[in-house]
Amino acid sequence: MSWFHIAATALLTLLVILVALPWFGRRPVSKSQPGANVKLVKERLAELDAEAEQGMMSEQDLRQARDELKLAMVDEHRSSAESRSGPAYWWIIAGALLAVVVGSVTYYQVNQLAQLKQSQQAIEALPALSEKLQKGAAQAITDKDIAQLALAIRQRLYEQPDDAKGWMFLARMQASLNRSAQALEAMAKAYQLAPQTDTVASGYAQLLMGTGERDQVILAKEVLESWLSRQPEDVKYVLMAAVASAQLGDLAATERYFARIKSQLPPDSEMRRSLEQRIVELGGQSSPSSQTALEVTVMLAENLRQKGLPEDGYLLVFAQQKNEKNRMPAAVVKQPLSRFPITITLGINDAMIPDFTLAHLKQVKLVARISADQDVMPSAGDLQGTIFFDLEQGRLTQHAIKIDKELK
Repeated sequence: MSWFHIAATALLTLLVILVALPWFGRRPVSKSQPGANVKLVKERLAELDAEAEQGMMSEQDLRQARDELKLAMVDEHRSSAESRSGPAYWWIIAGALLAVVVGSVTYYQVNQLAQLKQSQQAIEALPALSEKLQKGAAQAITDKDIAQLALAIRQRLYEQPDDAKGWMFLARMQASLNRSAQALEAMAKAYQLAPQTDTVASGYAQLLMGTGERDQVILAKEVLESWLSRQPEDVKYVLMAAVASAQLGDLAATERYFARIKSQLPPDSEMRRSLEQRIVELGGQSSPSSQTALEVTVMLAENLRQKGLPEDGYLLVFAQQKNEKNRMPAAVVKQPLSRFPITITLGINDAMIPDFTLAHLKQVKLVARISADQDVMPSAGDLQGTIFFDLEQGRLTQHAIKIDKELK
């Protein structure tokens, strides 16, 4: 029996005692009380007879007074008999039973045993669900899985706020829901707690590189180099360091890391071709596809201009492949809001990852969005404009786009 059940039993016993206590405290009716009452009645009858003899009341009044006194005596005797014949123990038993029933019903209504069981099941399922997210199998995650995962993570972090794995699981869940800012914040906490854990360090670096922001990519490179200083032959981290260096335009570092990993990449690997192309670009030997770029003039519809813009908002302009499941931008530019119209250029160097750039697009979906944050995922209240066109490789093409609707 747990301490909880012991405490519940003690409280229930106390409740029964409190209900029964008033009944035990009743004073019994004195056996001499009926005799005393008879004596008083006889004395009163004698007084009535004396008053009648003295002429203080008529014969009729005397009879009426005597009858009323006798009736009162009979009623009192009956009440006394009923009081003695009805023991209080039955009321004590009924009260105790009522207390037990009320206590049991209340406990059933307010106990959290079902929630505790669900929480325990969620914690046990946490590693398997996290593994699904890590492998990119987000489509296999159901709404029930997400709810279960969120419950497990909250329970785990409540009990162990310094649990790096719990923060990592939270980051993976946020990333699966395309909440990049929240995912990055949770993974940063995990890395702070466990910087020497493989899954934490690599996950943190990947999220930083995925933002496409220079400061974040620089931080990712520092994380990767810190790991390689301890394990210089870790192939995964060498490859990630090469990609981060390519994103930053660091030719020397890109060549150095690529040389270490080149022999382990198949000749037809998309990653290998992207790194080789990036090295050519950084070396000034531009290939035709490296010249592919979009010069975009962004305008704002008059009705939205009158409505007003976020004071600390951002303008996001990005290109995606039209009508494909891959919604990752091939090029993205993020900057604080300024006056409209504004012209922005999207090129190969604006890719989020080196192996998916404008050079890989044929039909383009171009989006311009005003958002309160820098998240590429749309949110209610964002202002957006969209156009579609076929991309001409090897050329700088000009396009105009108008932000003309509010997302619901």
